[in-house]
Amino acid sequence: MKGIRLEKIIIENFKKIERQTISVKPITAIVGGNASGKSSILQAAQLYTAICQASFKSVKRTGTVDVFKTLANEDIIYRPTATILDLRYKEPASQTKSFKLGFECTITTEDEKEKTSQLSVHISRGKNANLALDHEGDLSLMPGIGNQKKPFSILTPGLSGIPIKEEWRTKGALDAAAMHGDANLYLRTLLDHLFTQDLDENNIEKWNNESIDLDGLPEKSSWKLFSKLLDECYSGARLYITHNKNRDRYININVYYLDSYFTLDMASTGMLQVIQILAYACFYNPPLLLLDEPDAHLHADSQTRLHSALKALTDNTNTRILLATHSPQLIQLLQHDENASVVWLSEGKEVKVNPGQQPAIPILMELGALNLGAEAFYPRNKIILLTEDKDTRLVKLLAAANTKENIAAISYNGCNNLQGARQLALILRTLRPDAKIVIHRDRDFRTDSEIKFEKLIFDAWLKSEETDSIHEIFTHGNDIEHSFIDPRHLETALKKIANPEIIEKATTEALALSRDDIIGKIRSARAVIKERLYDSDRMKNKKSLRKGAGIPDIPPSDKHFLPKDGRTPLSIQQCHGKSAFRSLMSEIHKLVKGDSKAIEKAVTCNSPHLQNKDWTDALRL
Repeated sequence: MKGIRLEKIIIENFKKIERQTISVKPITAIVGGNASGKSSILQAAQLYTAICQASFKSVKRTGTVDVFKTLANEDIIYRPTATILDLRYKEPASQTKSFKLGFECTITTEDEKEKTSQLSVHISRGKNANLALDHEGDLSLMPGIGNQKKPFSILTPGLSGIPIKEEWRTKGALDAAAMHGDANLYLRTLLDHLFTQDLDENNIEKWNNESIDLDGLPEKSSWKLFSKLLDECYSGARLYITHNKNRDRYININVYYLDSYFTLDMASTGMLQVIQILAYACFYNPPLLLLDEPDAHLHADSQTRLHSALKALTDNTNTRILLATHSPQLIQLLQHDENASVVWLSEGKEVKVNPGQQPAIPILMELGALNLGAEAFYPRNKIILLTEDKDTRLVKLLAAANTKENIAAISYNGCNNLQGARQLALILRTLRPDAKIVIHRDRDFRTDSEIKFEKLIFDAWLKSEETDSIHEIFTHGNDIEHSFIDPRHLETALKKIANPEIIEKATTEALALSRDDIIGKIRSARAVIKERLYDSDRMKNKKSLRKGAGIPDIPPSDKHFLPKDGRTPLSIQQCHGKSAFRSLMSEIHKLVKGDSKAIEKAVTCNSPHLQNKDWTDALRL
């Protein structure tokens, strides 16, 4: 075998991933919101390499590849968690339920012929809680993937800094750290091994004395390649290493850059990150380099240099890079690179977007909206409902009561503010010109004139954006939950569980118990409205809109929204739905007993009383 190139990563039933095949380019970036499965992809690739290293025995004279079919948990040098069987999707692996990891690779033979094939393994529970391994595919890939001396993949986490001092470590310790995902612990050791790997004592002395530069280094030396790539990212930067392993406990590394000398620990985080990535790639020359958020802690200029380092690395070596990132800037740079690809994950699945939609990804990242997932891109969903609620379950039910159209309900909770939601709506309008975009907002104790003012502001914004395919809709009550505790809806939904007297008694008790919390919510909501609609100079200057809405210059007193005194109970119209909903479910359960889940299931069902003309109109195509 002359060379091996990774083409695909195959994953089934592993952590967040049910089934996914990732096609890799020289640089492949994985993006997604929190808990989207980005880390699962990196860990799956590194774990498969570790399993192959532990299970590969030898190649027999006949050419047959000999492998272990059972391993102890501790035999695997890289373990994302203590017990590997626990890594199965949704439930631990058993004797009948396994998870699958694998690679598709192209092998280049000595006569320059190429052959592409797959090798994978099913991991299940064996006897005595060991790992049972069922290898399938082309075992001729095993010597390349399972080579312990030349790791197929290296996992490096994002770097935030390095210790002031570092003791020298053997290559064995370095190899173990590289496989463990602890690559950033031994950066100086790595650089020393890289420096001395191909250079004799004469060249080492000349380099450290600065009597030779890049051109004077041996052509095939890995230190020359490393120094050349570093120079492309940080022009003129050089590293000088002085360490005698028989005498020195600590490794001394100095950096020369911009006419200054300084110790390695004084280098910027961006420079350290680039040095680490280049050093691991040049020392091990792995077919796959896994980078977990290498852009973390880096400002914009350093992210540009990071991209330069990744591109230089893949242009000059056979290493392919798979990275997880939260950086919109890095993604923008990669999108202009024909040798790079971006994979968007949501809930463990790839969100398929066509090339014309790709430029929206970094914008969605800026807005914190990558969690919106694949629903917004399904052509069958002709209405995209953006909701301020993090949990979309109830808003979906309310929408379903007001339209028969297929809806994608997406939370804009991560967008931080209303303006972010509107920007997201503009992006979705471009990505899905065939869909109607509707933004849900809670009424949150606004008066009728305040609601009208908000709608006029929105209409003015639509006009400024020259669009009419985006709509904004307020809840009839103070929030979504308010609709589900309406007495008429409760009587219909609970007719087989509770009579009207029980519902009324439970409601009275629930509102009494939640009184302090609800009054606090009322005061807080009115304070926000006062600040936004009345105290803001920008809003004060919208005189024609204020006149059209009939909104006063001074906000109404909080007493108009509160019970007149401490003895007067809260009415259902005054309540904050989110605060009252959970309390009401509990009070109904106390009175009727039985299954509490059955009560909530009945309440969160459709009824004619969930219908509202404004919502029906907004959700009509």
